[in-house]
Amino acid sequence: MKTVGVMRPDGLAMALPQFKVVEMMPHPARCGCLETPAPYFDSNSEEHGYQVLIRVRAFSCNYRDRALIWQSLVHSQHNSLNPFGSEFCGEVVKIGRDVTNVTTGDRVLGVFAYPTPVEPRSKPGVPTNTSSQEFLIISALKVMRVPEAMSDAEAAAFGLNAVTVTSMFRRIGLHREDRLLICSGRSNVSLFSCIAASAHGARCDVLTSTPGIENTLTELGAECVFLLDKPEEGLTGCRPIVERAAELKGYTAVVDPFFDVHLLQVPTLLAIGARYVSCGMARQVSSDTLAVKGDFARMFSEGFAQMSMKNVVVTLNCLGTLEDQKLALEEWAAGRMKVVLDREFYLGQEAEFLTRTYLDPQRLGKVVYHFDRN
Repeated sequence: MKTVGVMRPDGLAMALPQFKVVEMMPHPARCGCLETPAPYFDSNSEEHGYQVLIRVRAFSCNYRDRALIWQSLVHSQHNSLNPFGSEFCGEVVKIGRDVTNVTTGDRVLGVFAYPTPVEPRSKPGVPTNTSSQEFLIISALKVMRVPEAMSDAEAAAFGLNAVTVTSMFRRIGLHREDRLLICSGRSNVSLFSCIAASAHGARCDVLTSTPGIENTLTELGAECVFLLDKPEEGLTGCRPIVERAAELKGYTAVVDPFFDVHLLQVPTLLAIGARYVSCGMARQVSSDTLAVKGDFARMFSEGFAQMSMKNVVVTLNCLGTLEDQKLALEEWAAGRMKVVLDREFYLGQEAEFLTRTYLDPQRLGKVVYHFDRN
């Protein structure tokens, strides 16, 4: 089978011309594709009774995978090939003897139910951290059928962000009267949030530090887009958003994908009793966080002190329930949620795929890799 993976840049990968350097921080890597042994699957065995063998047709990565890639390079053997990736669209090739929810030939994507698993024998969370392998053995409870009208690329880029956004909106009780601020507008969570919020009638403003994407964000449903062109001055240095918040008498809800970026200054823009929800942090690699421990301490002490003065309800969110994912697919079918696709890559373009995913400031949306062009 084909396995897309990363290797240390100074080992065996130097002798493999298909492995090209990707300047992943804090350590560079070489990324390419190798033929590796396919996993053994026995449909009649007890071991594989509740599992399925999937041939991955397309996969994508999320922000969380960057830290896992870095960890794999640090802790693996010198010449190890390290697969990666948390989302996929694949075809069920074999099923275990006790599987009833899918059958051979079905197109499936991963189930991200968390913190409650689909059933006790199923693990919660992401279905895999190695979706860049052409064949995967996964619990049948960790996959669901892909709607017929959804493309492979959309399916390979949908699950994690869609379930996260649906869960966040449910937990903060987002409604039509809300004045919503979405931070870090280029992140995939923010793109999904903008589309979903506007589709349900919530007034939605977006904050971004990436120039040139304002029109796209407006087309996706943003009422106002604010360019933070001087990040060192923070939100309070962006006069238009300060004036907008005053006009609205404060935002009533905030989606902030990276709490360690704006937490210190967001409270100044909020209404009394606002709801703030975040699903992660920007500094996920240890070398990023060690240098800013002092910043973290100040951020939390001052940020939460300001929020407490405004009775802000703070929600931290990881993924969502099975019901959230089912609802997200229903919203997609109704046209109220969609995947913003940036670019698609194919065999021989592995380094380009990884570079576009994590290092290209022009990326806007999900980047997908296909094992073939069919």
